[in-house]
Amino acid sequence: MTEGKNSKKVIIIAVIVLIIVGCALGYWKRIGIRNRFMRIAGIEIPRNIKNVYGNYGQAVKVSYDLGNTIHIMENDAASERTDSNIPLNSSAVVATRQIDAGLKEELEAGQYTFDDPMVIQDPFQNSPLTAIALFQTEEACPVRCTVKGRTEAADLTYDTPAQTKHEVPLIGLYPAADNTVVLQLLDDSGNAVSEKQLTVSTSGLPENMEGVVEPVVCSGASAYDLTMVCGQQTLHPFAYDCNGDVRWYLSQQGGFYGCFTLSNGHFLFQDDSSYSPSKNKPQTTNACEMDYLGRTYKVYYFPFGFHHEIREKEPGGNLLCLTSSMKDHYEDVIVELDRETGETVNSLNLIELFPNTYTGRMDWCHMNTISYQADQDTILISARNLHSVIKIGWTDHKLKWILCDPAFWKGTKYEKYVLTPTQDNILWHYQQHTSYQIDDDLDGDPNTVEISLFDNHTDQQRKIDTFKDTGFSYVTVYAVNEQEGSVSLLRQYEVLRSKVCSLTQYDSASGHIFGMSGIIGKNAWHGYRGMNYEFDYETGEILNQFAIKTTFYQSKQMDLNVSSMCAEEEDAEYYLLGSLHQPMETKQKVPEPEGSLEEGVSLSRIGTVLYVKAPNHKVSQVIFQGESNTYVYDITPVIMEVDEYLNFVINMPVAMSGMAPDTYKVLCVYDDALYRITQSGKEAYVTIK
Repeated sequence: MTEGKNSKKVIIIAVIVLIIVGCALGYWKRIGIRNRFMRIAGIEIPRNIKNVYGNYGQAVKVSYDLGNTIHIMENDAASERTDSNIPLNSSAVVATRQIDAGLKEELEAGQYTFDDPMVIQDPFQNSPLTAIALFQTEEACPVRCTVKGRTEAADLTYDTPAQTKHEVPLIGLYPAADNTVVLQLLDDSGNAVSEKQLTVSTSGLPENMEGVVEPVVCSGASAYDLTMVCGQQTLHPFAYDCNGDVRWYLSQQGGFYGCFTLSNGHFLFQDDSSYSPSKNKPQTTNACEMDYLGRTYKVYYFPFGFHHEIREKEPGGNLLCLTSSMKDHYEDVIVELDRETGETVNSLNLIELFPNTYTGRMDWCHMNTISYQADQDTILISARNLHSVIKIGWTDHKLKWILCDPAFWKGTKYEKYVLTPTQDNILWHYQQHTSYQIDDDLDGDPNTVEISLFDNHTDQQRKIDTFKDTGFSYVTVYAVNEQEGSVSLLRQYEVLRSKVCSLTQYDSASGHIFGMSGIIGKNAWHGYRGMNYEFDYETGEILNQFAIKTTFYQSKQMDLNVSSMCAEEEDAEYYLLGSLHQPMETKQKVPEPEGSLEEGVSLSRIGTVLYVKAPNHKVSQVIFQGESNTYVYDITPVIMEVDEYLNFVINMPVAMSGMAPDTYKVLCVYDDALYRITQSGKEAYVTIK
């Protein structure tokens, strides 16, 4: 009898233990027991599981594959494959082409001459300090354009290609001014044979841009004709001249990281019209290739969005982009996109090189720059949260070397890759930004390569015992002997502390080096939040110093290469390129919705992409309920670890091109409840033909 009672007790205890274990496993993914276990075991706790914010309800239970993406290579006409009552918008490329067609029609009419050109200010309606001059000449000839500055050093001069039908960009106008522009026709030797003076009037700057640049030290000349400022709180990218006068800006608002310049005189603009949910700040999924007149040529899609940098692999070549895995970490992946098709042709998740080392947090590496070295087929990255600059083989994905305080990697299996310092007591970099290889031989040693970086000089995100807080950031240049595996410190210039963001860039033509402190303390300089420096590399003398009113991600040279803006090129057939997440097919039954949602969520379309606009992490599923098929777009694996971005309204892109032909009701899980989506009193639907 006693044995029977004991057996029952054992069974009851076992059941209770199983229930507790089950509850613990259910809780494991978020907070509590797992953290405690990790503390006991001495393991670094992943930041994503300390707190969870947002909504994760699933009306249809799916195990969503974050790698479920589809390649997109289309144009606006792809929308003809669908029918829907959801509003259809045009891409920015269509708007550009419509305006371009109007300009060409005016030009073809043949009534505008060099002596009497047509001048259109802000032709593309998003670059107010630009204009375009239209005219014809009997013979093909180049045109030299000079936008007069308030000093001679501030003149902006550039030549256009030889043509008979001229569309001359006028870039670098002053705001609220009657600008003087001089046009000259050139002969085969580049001599002016005719001259015409124009006056172009502009409106003033927006109120929030008044006084955005303040000279601190101004020599009256600069290695950069125009310096672009973008990202962070600088929502509208702008550029200023050698006197600190604003000469260009976009009225279009951008994302956290701003613009990325290209070798053809264009730039990639981080469009803020579309975001992917993230475990931290939402990431922009759409990169628009634009020129400084405001034309949009292409849009590139990135499924998890992109962050910090997109850079050409080689001039005019494929695009290297920093993105995220989102499976366990973010800001940890590099992809190479084919420039013409948008296909991913190579990719690297940095955790493949460093498994189980410093990877116990969500933002474990935080890559912030990438560049390619064609002669070695290598990439150079800056991994902020590893305090490291790392060179990697791009084809073979093999680790080459690490530039870092040796103490950081001491005792790990990667210690052998760390460059050995040739000097004692180097003041090492910590949480650096913008690390690039310099083409010039700055130390006179052909066996070394020079590496520049902006040393933010803080260990705020990753503590290290050897860190010494000086209260400053630094513009830093190293010489690396790759054969010997050694490193020497060449230059180190002190600048105002910027805990994050910022840029260092060396200019070969002038021998100047720039240090751009993107986020300085509010009390560092009269309430201004950024500070830009231009140094003489050899002497360290500050040649120019400009305070910026707003925080910024980067400040860099604006390249006035206008040739591509004047070129007669055929418009690309496909200009919406890249990859996006797509809904996943399911056979599970969709429950009855709780009602219709008329506020909080709005839908729109471009091509075959559906955009779902709602507060961040409010929508956890978008369900396409068809007559024969059901698809679910699920973001519940993307767990939000901080709450400051919850009120950020995002526009999620959902690729519909892979769905089977059917007519679908569009539902969503909002605030953990399933609703029909109603717009203008009608239930949203989409038909895939």
